[in-house]
Amino acid sequence: MGSRLRNLVRRSLLAPEVGGEASPGQEPSVRDTQSLETLLLDYEMVREDERNYLNVQAGLYGVAIALIALMIGALTQECGLGMREPPDCTDAPDAVLAAAPILPLGLIAFIQGMGSIASIRSYYLRGLERELGRYVPQPIAALGDLRPISYVGLTTELISLRRGFLTYRILFNTILLAIFVVFGGMTFYIGTAVTRPYQVAMAVLYGTVVLILLTQTLQATVGGARLFALVARRFVQGPRYSHLPKVHAAAEGGVATTFGATRQRSFLSYLLLPRPEDMIKWSIAPLTYAAFAVGPGGWADVRGFVVLWLVLEYLVYMARYQWNDVRGVTDDWEHSESAARGRLPIGRDFAETRSNILGSVFVAALRLVLAMLVAWLAGLVAQTGWTIAVVFGVAVLYEVFRSPALARVPGTVPVVWLLVGAGYAIRGAVGIQGAGVPLRSGPALVGLGFFVSFGIMFVLLTWVLDATSYGRTGPDGSWAFRPALRRKPHLARLLSHTSLRRHLVTGQRDEEPEGEYGGDVRLLLDDPQRPRPGAPWNVAQVVAAGLGAVLGLELAVPADRLPVAHLTVLAGGVALALLVQQIRKTWVNVLTVVAGVGAPVAVALVAGAAYPVLAPLPWLVVALTYVSFRGSSYQELKSFGPMVVGHLRRLPRLLMRGIVGSATWDRLVR
Repeated sequence: MGSRLRNLVRRSLLAPEVGGEASPGQEPSVRDTQSLETLLLDYEMVREDERNYLNVQAGLYGVAIALIALMIGALTQECGLGMREPPDCTDAPDAVLAAAPILPLGLIAFIQGMGSIASIRSYYLRGLERELGRYVPQPIAALGDLRPISYVGLTTELISLRRGFLTYRILFNTILLAIFVVFGGMTFYIGTAVTRPYQVAMAVLYGTVVLILLTQTLQATVGGARLFALVARRFVQGPRYSHLPKVHAAAEGGVATTFGATRQRSFLSYLLLPRPEDMIKWSIAPLTYAAFAVGPGGWADVRGFVVLWLVLEYLVYMARYQWNDVRGVTDDWEHSESAARGRLPIGRDFAETRSNILGSVFVAALRLVLAMLVAWLAGLVAQTGWTIAVVFGVAVLYEVFRSPALARVPGTVPVVWLLVGAGYAIRGAVGIQGAGVPLRSGPALVGLGFFVSFGIMFVLLTWVLDATSYGRTGPDGSWAFRPALRRKPHLARLLSHTSLRRHLVTGQRDEEPEGEYGGDVRLLLDDPQRPRPGAPWNVAQVVAAGLGAVLGLELAVPADRLPVAHLTVLAGGVALALLVQQIRKTWVNVLTVVAGVGAPVAVALVAGAAYPVLAPLPWLVVALTYVSFRGSSYQELKSFGPMVVGHLRRLPRLLMRGIVGSATWDRLVR
């Protein structure tokens, strides 16, 4: 059929005159012929796709109706719905009943997705028909003024839900309404038979999905023209084929795959895990819980701690990070390491950016609702409520003091530096309280102070290295910084405590600087001047090291703590911290840290420690973190996580190679 259509159109193109021969000047060019062939081939392929879609759609509607019928039959056998009495019925668990509507709902969602594609296909086919009509302008004589290749446009006048016949629209909407009424009624009926927690869960889950389905259905039907224009505009403006994986032969029989350097995260992956690089912070609460449970506390309410920990990290803090990313979306995507940072994807045009921002705000709010729902089910409403209040109370202060309106007010930048440690203290507090240790007790207060100072050190070390990513270095060693650094005084002020302070004013020109990328520079290691003990990150390191030494003693010696022991470990921790600051070689620093472990252990043993192994741990965390960050560039910090993931992925391959032998492995992977 396709070849006959092509021949007929080609013949019409070659002989435009009905009763005579085409003159030489009327012969089509090679380009016209190739264009015609391409259009016809495209038209045939899309029409074939449409025919397949109609067959699949009919089958899916049948499956959906059959599923609903089977579920109705199964529910009539359930005791809790009151249709039958024992022993002629089955008592199904509430979890099974609540999950029963998931399968038909997923099928309806799939049908809706295919419907959106069908709407786009319809507009595209009508465009193809209109383009092909340019080659055959004569109408079909037997049908009057109707032109050839108009079938899709003709049927659209009947079946379009936007401007088709009223009777057809009524019939089609009746089908949709029947499915939703039956499905919704069945789901509501199930909800009356389950307990309250499952009712709330069903309302949140199914209500959200149905709302999305209704929105997308309206967008694909009544708003079909706008949907097609949006999709087509995004495709025309930037399909970004450079982001397709480029596969090349690898050295050892595998494949080497590369992506575009500026590839954005998918929006779905962002919503699932907004800050993958911050997952290291997830370890703070459980490690604190374990240390305090072994030391002054106990293993009280493990289940409650685990629930509160997951709620805090995955729901509350991820919602807080989404808010931060929305406020900083422009700066994040102007950053030199935007791909490695993996913040909120902005999309390819304004419409997608707006959609991503609104979607992220909605999901962040939904995370907080789910946090309270989980807390209600677990009996942790008060703890979760206080956690949300503290997290977002600190977040509001942080965003206010970091706002451009207050950037030039004296004293606001140090406040921002101090606030960044609060999140670490909140995580520590969850672990401390989970172990049954009151937050007003001595060990808890020392622990909270330790986490605040450690958090300040951690963040400020990251920020001072981040500031170098806004700069470029010239052949003479001079620096020039991008104008975007002016909007980040909490970063720029940190550079004033390094040898780069003289470049901060002269280097910030209006144009983008030239030179080598500054984010590759190990600033704190290669700084020609001696480290300044008064630098904010160094002050935080000294405080964290001293409090860490005292905290270790509190954990190791649950009772009969001696003031002289506290003073001894405090002085030792501070002295070692100052020594670590002055040592330039990383390997010497590591040896110094390892050697310094013996001092708190010895003091703990003299003080009669029950668990001397806990004594050096907090101080050790501070020292190793400081040495690691000071010996890194910002780019190395950002690539550390992907590097670890890459090594973990290669681990099974290396293990198998060791098991079967190199020679056998080389033959297997050829």
